[in-house]
Amino acid sequence: MQGHICVCVSSNQRFLLIFVDYILREYEVQLQIKQVNDAFSSEANFELWLPAQFAQFEEQVINAFTEYQLAPTHQKYLLASWGVGKTGHQFVKSQSKYSLIADLKMQARPLTLALLMLTVSIYILQQFEFFNINSLLFYPESNAQYSEFWRFISHAFLHFSLLHLVVNLMWLWYLGNQVELRLGALKLLSIFILSAALGGYGQNLTTGPYFGGLSGVVYALTGFCWLYGVMAPNKRIHLPTPILVFSVIWLLIGNATFLNLSLANTVHVVGLAVGLFMAFIDILWMKRYQQKS
Repeated sequence: MQGHICVCVSSNQRFLLIFVDYILREYEVQLQIKQVNDAFSSEANFELWLPAQFAQFEEQVINAFTEYQLAPTHQKYLLASWGVGKTGHQFVKSQSKYSLIADLKMQARPLTLALLMLTVSIYILQQFEFFNINSLLFYPESNAQYSEFWRFISHAFLHFSLLHLVVNLMWLWYLGNQVELRLGALKLLSIFILSAALGGYGQNLTTGPYFGGLSGVVYALTGFCWLYGVMAPNKRIHLPTPILVFSVIWLLIGNATFLNLSLANTVHVVGLAVGLFMAFIDILWMKRYQQKS
């Protein structure tokens, strides 16, 4: 489909059809759904495409889809399907069960998946005291451990509760996949390494070496994706501002000492700053390059 723009891939046709109706009503743009074969699954998968003649609506469609993913059951989407008047026959083929595994395989990029799998594997090992994995991955405790260079970032893979793990993995998949898909694995890796290393250094100064979690990396990705969406929307990296606001409020709550919350707040603050700084430098360099060319 040369010239067309792929918005997403999903195994849930109904999920896409509702969004198609919404975009048709809001912008009078007819998106296209293409069924594709997945060699790893017997279930059908579907690509959502923006036709080339509607390329000027790319930013609006991408932003609208990001919001739709966060609240697909909102009344405005269902009303759009009724208003368009095609709901009855559009859902004839949408009876297949939604497959999260299929969506992960189709949408998550290799580095994002590798980070997810490594984090889960380490969490499983943490449940067995025999492996003593925490002592191997904590931030360096003394000068003698500085030669164990992996410790400067490996603390990010440690999690001390299932809820902490699941929340971080969800955001890593959602944000990390955007960065890797649009800017490449090297960019995602650089965000991960810098936010983990600098955040870990800051947290070690304030509380010592015994901390862990991907939250600092997640905050870096949050700031990075938000600023990219504001300053370079054509790159199709986006995070709604209300989510950023919520993240900052949670950051402030975590820093409220009277609440006595056990949060690694320094790594969160440093991570957010790293993400914002990297996005700003990227966009500044990109715009200067475009002006010269």
